[in-house]
Amino acid sequence: DMDLNITSKNNSFKSVLSLVPALYATDFEGLTASGSVDFNTTLKGMYTDNRMPAFTISMGIKDGHFQYPDLPTSVDNVQFKMLVENADGNIDNTKIDISKFHIELGKNPIDATLKIDNLINYPLDLNASANINFAEMMQLFPMEGMELKGLLEANIQAKGVYDTLTSTIPASGQFSLTNFFYSDQEYLPQGMSISTAKASFTPESINLDAFESKVGQSDFAATGKLSNYINYALMPNEVLSGNLNLTSTNILVDEFMTTTETETEAIPDSTSTEEESYDTSIPKNIDFVIKANLKKIEYDGLLLTDAKGGLIIKDGVLDMKDLSTKTLGGKIIFNGVYDTKEPSAPKFDMALGINNISIQESFKAFNTVQKLAPIAENMQGNLTTNFSMSGDLDQELMPINKTVNGSGLLKIASAKLSGGKFVTALSKFTSKGAKEEMVLKDIKMQVSIENGAVNVAPFDVIIDGNKSTISGSTSLNGILDYKIATNIPAGQLGEQANAALNKLMGSSEKPSSKIKLNLGVTGPYDSPKVSLLGSDIKGAIKEQLTEVVVNKAAEIAKEQLGVDVPTSKEEISAKAKEEADKLLADAQTQADKVKVEAKKAAAQIRAEAQKQSDALVKEAGSNPFKKKAAEIAGKKLVDEGNKKAKQVEAEGTKKADAVMDKAKEQADAILAKGKQ
Repeated sequence: DMDLNITSKNNSFKSVLSLVPALYATDFEGLTASGSVDFNTTLKGMYTDNRMPAFTISMGIKDGHFQYPDLPTSVDNVQFKMLVENADGNIDNTKIDISKFHIELGKNPIDATLKIDNLINYPLDLNASANINFAEMMQLFPMEGMELKGLLEANIQAKGVYDTLTSTIPASGQFSLTNFFYSDQEYLPQGMSISTAKASFTPESINLDAFESKVGQSDFAATGKLSNYINYALMPNEVLSGNLNLTSTNILVDEFMTTTETETEAIPDSTSTEEESYDTSIPKNIDFVIKANLKKIEYDGLLLTDAKGGLIIKDGVLDMKDLSTKTLGGKIIFNGVYDTKEPSAPKFDMALGINNISIQESFKAFNTVQKLAPIAENMQGNLTTNFSMSGDLDQELMPINKTVNGSGLLKIASAKLSGGKFVTALSKFTSKGAKEEMVLKDIKMQVSIENGAVNVAPFDVIIDGNKSTISGSTSLNGILDYKIATNIPAGQLGEQANAALNKLMGSSEKPSSKIKLNLGVTGPYDSPKVSLLGSDIKGAIKEQLTEVVVNKAAEIAKEQLGVDVPTSKEEISAKAKEEADKLLADAQTQADKVKVEAKKAAAQIRAEAQKQSDALVKEAGSNPFKKKAAEIAGKKLVDEGNKKAKQVEAEGTKKADAVMDKAKEQADAILAKGKQ
């Protein structure tokens, strides 16, 4: 049976602060403090294994103040009054009453009251408010290289009982932010300003009532709503739903892109060779709709205007609906799906509508055009198309070439292809005094993608004045395999070729006005090889000569035109294998070198980030606030360093794989050619 009363009055506020480990551990002696603390507790009744005595606990802080000597701002006017009561020893019947809580961080007040009537269903009454001036807070907690200012007003109310079914309490609140500005010399040097932001919340939802912001020259405005956020945070498989409406008059994307130049001098290769994996899946319990209306977007020299559309995130799928924009003199409409229902095997499915955009400018602007149609680099004219494409993605969200399939119709009213290695190689092979020019007019080109190869159905063009029909394919690694059927005037083959034909036919026999040829264009786009397909030299001359002189014509054509004409399948096959093996060996050496350099660069990035983090903590000294801020900033540096290092390693692996993929494509083409 207990009857105990403990009272302690007028204790120094500093003695209470000594009970806080973070404050006591660092330079506590230099801390100045004032204010008094009162404490009282009573215990009355039986204390057994099943029962506690009745008790009361009261605590009060009056006029509390403390400050570290090297900080310009203090914590003032700490006022606190609390009473905890239990009348019968049943812990569930405990009452908590915090009738006063007030603290001023510099000139930034925070106030709160809280009352709980029992610990069964927690009937409570909470009121809290804060007015924060971030510029003054930076004086209390200074952080080097960072600027922060603006006013935050917050009010929170909660009154009612705890709902055990939904794990919620009837709470609501309002937040407003005005004239806010944040900049960081390293991560956001241009700064971000928020002229106004207002939000409110209830147990059911968070509402973004207003948001207006600028980052450098870019501006954003938004409203939105987030629902079921409490259940989502507390219980598995609950769905977080919401919507966001985003508008902007100007977005300069380059302002958000940072470039880090990294020295790649030789350092010990101590990095792990294990490949990093990344979770690129979309949570299945997110149901979110985003609608955007963006007047102008500038990115890497590309100007997009009147960009609008919607994004729907649901069941692990990102659905892009009717995204449209004006650019490159025309208009683009995009619909697509990024599907992560199977996280280990993400997929994409897209439909692209293009109306009258510049072919050459689209090559400069879009990586997809560079990969699927490298010939566009030297083509002047406009393109209209409707194109669909689907396939699987790797963990870096790059298409897996062999899974990519698609189809579409490309329309070109008028275009001219001038120069470029493709046209140059073709013109030199077929024509004497060639203009190196290909003319396209009223083209309707049926294109399909099957297992990673872009296939083009036959279509007609004019090459150096000669009508020609082109068909074939381009791999996604840039390997060409095209057939060109053309009629070339005998005189255009050059003087030596005509002399050879006259010698074979005799002075009384003259070649016809044109010779039909089937040409093959193979190899990488940047170094294509043009050749006569199979026995086409024989076939072409056979139309002019008798069968008796066919083989002789082939020999002279090889000598005079510099064209390899098949004579022995065994010789051709052996030579092709030798060339393919050498190509693969050289590529493997190059790929290994790329990976090693990437690992070296990544190791240096990590080491430098850790070095800078350690320096920040050391500079913070013994001040607990500075030290904590330094640890946070240091962790941020290390995390960013690891992120950049992983990106460098991933890019190295990607480049190495691309080298090998390209070499394998070339080797396969060489071997296939050797078997013909």
